[in-house]
Amino acid sequence: MKSATRQILTVCVTALALAASSARAQVATTPAPATTPDQPVAPVTAQADRQKFSIWVGGFFLSSINTRLSLTDESGHGGQEVDFSRDLGGRDNLSLGRIDAQWQFATNHKVQVSYFDIDRSASKTIDHTINWGDQSYPINTTVKSEFQTIVSKLNYGYTFYRNSAETQALSVLVGFHITKMKASLSGSGSSLAEGGDVTAPLPVIGLEWTARLSDKVSSYVAYEYFGLSIDDDKYEGSLSDFQAVLEYHFTSHWSLGGGYNRYTSRATVTSDRAVNGEKLKLSARHNYNGLMLFVAARF
Repeated sequence: MKSATRQILTVCVTALALAASSARAQVATTPAPATTPDQPVAPVTAQADRQKFSIWVGGFFLSSINTRLSLTDESGHGGQEVDFSRDLGGRDNLSLGRIDAQWQFATNHKVQVSYFDIDRSASKTIDHTINWGDQSYPINTTVKSEFQTIVSKLNYGYTFYRNSAETQALSVLVGFHITKMKASLSGSGSSLAEGGDVTAPLPVIGLEWTARLSDKVSSYVAYEYFGLSIDDDKYEGSLSDFQAVLEYHFTSHWSLGGGYNRYTSRATVTSDRAVNGEKLKLSARHNYNGLMLFVAARF
């Protein structure tokens, strides 16, 4: 699946590059006498830079999802790490919707938001014993499982560098990735699902590079990272988020694009619920690679 993603991304990049090379620059006639030559209008992407609101809506095609979970006591006993795909039969690829938006409220200042929901469920007759919290599922038990990840992002961006031609810019990003992970398992013949959830409001810091490659084509690359431990290790978490996008502007207000996103997160939370005198601890390690295809509007 990884090679398929690379092939799709290559086709997308090539198509956009060919479209850019064939596009003609727009021109506008000035009110001067007819002998005065026409003057070219500003590039579409330059116009877009002066527009305050942008929204990207499209599909998110995850080709490699790796999720590992455990539900144990505080000492790490009573459970084991479970691979959602290998052990529980969950899919490792998925297609879903995604929305991103940006408000450029001043020349060098902007706010960015993103939202998507990865919701997976599975059912499998297991071929080995799985220990999950205070439950044990023996061989040949049909185990139903669910794992949901909701990612909401809120960033503030400050542009601290632009080149003299104003075709490239560097910005620092500071914000929050609020990642909610919910996991549960239940055995055949039981309506009770044993599990837990982790809400990870992780502060992040990152760097963003944007560039106008031509009058019609722009690019965007960003990387964000952070990790923390709070409340005497009651909550621990970390994440990294990398995006690379290429966008073709066919008018000053509309564009099409595609790109690649890799996201990795780790979260551990100790709940207030106790079993045999020990509080339960849910741990989740989650990463994915995916291709983004979208339509964007600016106004």
